[in-house]
Amino acid sequence: MRTAGSAARAVARGAAMVAVVGLVAAGCGSSSDDQGGSEGSAPGDGEVTAITVGGGEPVDGGRLVYGIEAETSGFDPYLDRFSPVGLLMGSAVYDPLAAFDADYVARPYLAEAIEPDDDATVWTITLREGVTFHDGTALDAAAVATHLQRAKESFLTQSAIRPIESIEATDDRTVTVTMSTPWVAFPVALTGQGGMVAAPSVEPGGHTSEPIGTGPFVISERTPDEHTLMAAYPDYWQEGLPHLAEVEFVPAPAVGDRLEGIQSGTFDMIHTTNEVVNDQLLAAAREGELQYVRDTGEQEELFVMFNTAAPPFDDLRLRRAAALAVDIDTYLAASAGELTEPADGVFSPGSSWYAPVDFPRDDPEAARALVDEYVAENGPVAAELSCSESEDSLVLCQSIADQWDEVGISTTIVGQGQTDLINFTIAGQYQSVLWRQFGSPDPDGDYHWWIGPVEGETSLNFSRNADPELDAALDEGRQSSDPEVRREAYRRVQERFAENVPYLWLERIGWVIVADDAVRDFPNQALPDGTPSAPFVNGIHRLTYAWLDR
Repeated sequence: MRTAGSAARAVARGAAMVAVVGLVAAGCGSSSDDQGGSEGSAPGDGEVTAITVGGGEPVDGGRLVYGIEAETSGFDPYLDRFSPVGLLMGSAVYDPLAAFDADYVARPYLAEAIEPDDDATVWTITLREGVTFHDGTALDAAAVATHLQRAKESFLTQSAIRPIESIEATDDRTVTVTMSTPWVAFPVALTGQGGMVAAPSVEPGGHTSEPIGTGPFVISERTPDEHTLMAAYPDYWQEGLPHLAEVEFVPAPAVGDRLEGIQSGTFDMIHTTNEVVNDQLLAAAREGELQYVRDTGEQEELFVMFNTAAPPFDDLRLRRAAALAVDIDTYLAASAGELTEPADGVFSPGSSWYAPVDFPRDDPEAARALVDEYVAENGPVAAELSCSESEDSLVLCQSIADQWDEVGISTTIVGQGQTDLINFTIAGQYQSVLWRQFGSPDPDGDYHWWIGPVEGETSLNFSRNADPELDAALDEGRQSSDPEVRREAYRRVQERFAENVPYLWLERIGWVIVADDAVRDFPNQALPDGTPSAPFVNGIHRLTYAWLDR
C-alpha cells in the first residue's frame, strides 16, 4: 500500500512497532511522589518527569481499569511474545526472580539471593521460603530448575540464555546454574520474561490463556482484544499485598481512544509513547486533572531495521545511502512531538554506556553517489518499507520514503496489521521495517537481539546482521566484570552499528504513564528486602502495590 504523505501529522509518532520476546525489560527513568502532588525532573534536563499525588494509608479493594496500547499474544513464558504490554500484564500474574533497583542494578525479587562464583561461571539462586503458585504447589528449586530448562529448550527463548550449560536443584531452595562462559549480568536475564516462573505442573503452551504463576493476581475472565480481568490472589506471599481487588486490562490501540478513556473516567490508567498526546496529558496534569509520569532514563529506540540478508539491503552501500538520505529534522517534523529526542545510536546520551559515533546522516549527495554506484552494477533500486498500518506509523514511514525516493531508492510502503508485521519480521520476510526495540538498563540485556546467528538455533537477531567484530565486543561486555572494559566493549558495539548500519536510528521512545488522581502507589515500590526499586522500567511496572483512594 502506498500512502499519501500529508495525512494526520497532528497525531504522528505512535506505537510504530512493539518489541517482541521481552526477555529483559528495557530502561526507564525516575519519578517524584509527594503529598499533595509534585513535579520532578531528571538532573539537568529541565523536563518535567512526574506530577503525582501521594500520601495516605493504603485501602484494600476496588477495580483498576488500565487502557493498554495492544493485546498480548498470551502469557506463556516459553512460547508467547512478551512485548511491553505482555510484560506489564505478565507482571500481574508472575513475579520475576530478579528486578531492578533504583540504580538499575538487577537484585533478587522472587529469589532471596542470586550469587556468582569468582569468575561468574557458576551462579547460585536461593529461593524464598513459603512461596506458592496459584495452584497451591510450592515454588521450590525443582520448579525453578524446570522453568530454566524449559526456557533453554524453547526455540523462542533459548538464545536469550545461551550461556547456560546445566541447571541443578541442589536442595529444596537452591538452584545451581553453570555457564559455558562467564556471564556477569546473568541476573538481568531474570528481570523479565526469562525470570517469570510458571508452575511446572502445566506443560509449555498451557499458560497462554490460563497462566499459573506466583504473582499478586490471577486471571478470572479473558476475552482477547476486549479485556482481561484479574482478581487478587488471596494467598500471595508478600503479606498485605495486593491492595486492589481486581485489575482490568483493556486494549485500546488507537491512542485517541486511550486519551478519551482517561479523560472520561473509563480508564483509571493508560500508557502512551505518542508525544502529541503526551503534551496534552502533561498540560492536564498541571491543571490537577490527572497524574503524569515520564520515563527519562535508558529507553527503547524507534528505527528502521534492515534485513541485511536479503536484497536490496544486503548491500551495505544501500543501507548507508538510506541512512545518509534521512534529514533528522525533516523526520522529526513528521513526528510532531515537542519533546521528541533524535537518536544516533542505541544508548541515550545521558547513559554511562553512551559513546559518540559518526553515524551516517543528512548527506543526500553522498547517498546519491552510493545509489548510483549500486545502480551501475545492479540496475534501478526498488525497496519496500514495512510498518504498522496505524495512521501515525504511516506518516513516519512516508517521511522516510519521500527522502529515500529523492536519492534514487524507489520506496513502496507496506502497511500491515501488528501481528502480521511481527510475524513477517521474525521470519525475515521483509526488506526494511519501522521498528521499536532495545533499551535494557544493562546492555547485556540486548545481547540476544544483536549477536550473530548460531547454526541450529533460532536467532532473535531480526536484522540478520552477521558481524564477527560486533560479536567479539558483545562477548567481552558479557564476560568481563571490569566496568571500564565493559564500557569500551559497548563503545565498539556502537561503532560497529554505525559502520555496518543494520539499523537507521530515528528517535528515542518517551514512555508516559498516566493515572486518575484516585490511584496511589502505581510506580514500583521497594523490593521485598526493602531496597528502593526502579519505579518504572521502560513503561513497565508492577501493580502489586497500587491502591485506590475512593
